[in-house]
Order: sequence, then C-alpha cells, then structure tokens
Amino acid sequence: MLASKMSSARAEPPLPRSSWAAALAPTSWAATAGDRFAARTGHFGRAVAGDPVTHELFHTLDRLAMSDIPVTLFGEPGVGKSLLARVVHERSPRQRRPFVTFDCSVPAKVAEHGLFGSLPGGPPQMDGVPGGALVQADGGTLFLDAVDKLPLAQQASLRRALDSKGAHSRTGGSGQPIDVRIIAASCRDLRGRVADGSFREDLYHRLAAASIRIPSLRQRRADLAPLVYALLSELGHLEVTVAECALSAVNGYAWPGNAHELKGELARALALLGPGDTVLERRHLRVAGVANVEFLPLGGWTLRQIERVAIRQTLIEARGNKATAARVLGTALSTLYRKLGEYDL
Repeated sequence: MLASKMSSARAEPPLPRSSWAAALAPTSWAATAGDRFAARTGHFGRAVAGDPVTHELFHTLDRLAMSDIPVTLFGEPGVGKSLLARVVHERSPRQRRPFVTFDCSVPAKVAEHGLFGSLPGGPPQMDGVPGGALVQADGGTLFLDAVDKLPLAQQASLRRALDSKGAHSRTGGSGQPIDVRIIAASCRDLRGRVADGSFREDLYHRLAAASIRIPSLRQRRADLAPLVYALLSELGHLEVTVAECALSAVNGYAWPGNAHELKGELARALALLGPGDTVLERRHLRVAGVANVEFLPLGGWTLRQIERVAIRQTLIEARGNKATAARVLGTALSTLYRKLGEYDL
C-alpha cells in the first residue's frame, strides 16, 4: 500500500504526435458503438472531448507540451488531471524519458524520503529504487499529485531543489544534479492555499508558470457521450452500445465524482448485462431515476423552492456526502448545514 503512494517510473511507449482535434482512428471505439460522435470528437492522447471548452483546453495543453515550463492543473477529484499530465509528457520533447508520479498527500517523513531519497541515518530506500522521485525523474517529468497537501517543510525543500537543480533534502548537502519538468495537480486553486498560509508563495510561483483549470463534467456535458464510449473501450467492452435513453440519463446527472464516478457506474452496469447482451439500457444505471435540477421545468417557482430542490438533488447525487454536495453547490459546508435545517432536509 505504501509503495502505491510513492513514486514510480515507467517508460511507456510514447503516443504519436497528431493534431489535438483529429478524429479518433477507425480502430478505436469510434469505429464501433460511437460512430455518430466521432466527427465532433477531438482527442489529446487518450483523453477525448466533444465539448468546445475541452477542445480549447486540449489546444492549450498541446502548446504547453512543447515548452518546458512548469504546469499546474487544478480541478475537482476525478476530472482527469493525472491522465492529462501524462499526455502532456508523452507529447513533449521529454517523452522518451521517465514520467514519475509522486503522491504529495503522505506524511512529512514519507514525503521527504520519497522526494529526495534516503536520508543520513534514515530508513532504507523504499520502492527499491535509488534516490527519490526527483532523481528517478531526471531528464523527464515529475508529476506532483495533490501538491496542495505537501507538508510545509517539504515545500521548502522542494523549492530549494528546484532553484538549485539538485535533489538534496532539508538536511543539507549539495545533492545530485537533476533536470526535471514539473507538472503539479491540486483539487483547489493554489492561490487560495497561499492566501490561507498552507502553501508557500515562493513555491507557488515556481510551479504555476501555467495554471490550468480542468472543468468538471457537469460544466462540459458534450464530453459525456464520447467519454462513455471511450470508457467502455477502456473497460474492454467495445461491442457494447448505449441506448439513447441511457445516454439521456447519463447527461441528466451531475457526476460529482466526475470521470472516476462515471467509470465506476459503467463498470457496475456492464456487470448487470446478461449473457449475449450488448446494449446498455437505462435500467442498468443507478442514476437513471435521478433528474438534474437544470432540466426541471422551474417556471413559476420561488427562489427558495429552487434552492431547496437544488440542495436535495445534489445530496442525492453525492450519495449523502455533505462535503461533496457543498463543493458541487459552491458553498461552505457550514452554509449547507444551515440550509438543511432551514429547509428541513
């Protein structure tokens, strides 16, 4: 389990560099169930898009891929930050060098060891790889996942390493010279973390030369249909088609867990298909009976009535998780609790 939270370097075959907006190849999912979406579907490596907002995002990332500046991706959990980070690497001049992921949401001692390697008098190297993530990524890309959760002491160490281009820790020493490109990810805009004192401003300026917001799925609904078919392909079910009523149900749900939740829902629905069934119906989806408030006829409703329905609907979609519901609604958790009492929910 610990190893999964440490860095890992894998030299995957680079993807061919093609136009960000090219239609998917006939050998992909678009040649089977998703034919009707292929003409308006763009892709960025393994990421697909049908929404103009996402097309523009891919265009921006494609240009950034060819530079060497640090990039910070921020957005809700499940929007695809790690996938996009890997594709940026695979489309960059560093594509044949390591892509190393480091989870920053680990305890301080693990973070120090994982980033900089064994410390004097410290425990033996974890993962069985000499050096920390910075050394492992030398010549390639280091992806700092959940960078906003990196402890302050390790933020200082990282800032010093980036300034000196050496993989030394806060214990001192000249360190091994390194040449890495940094791509970071955060669920929150790091400027907010800087403002509340939980993130160093000097490190923020070194990481956020390009700060890119990844919209949630509910903000780019035209991505849903091509994403459904891409995920079915990823799950090994190219032969499965999706009924229009099922696609309508998918489009009518807010997906607070974004692509991760959608993939889990599709995996569950596939498990419910009978032998020989190749059509995913509305009845296979748990979200089929959950209507999104934005599709309800609200003419003549008062603002209080609309707010009550929106809160209730979001809680259903969030499976009762109030913190998730508050985030989706764009309000403080304390405000949500007050409204729950006010509307007797």
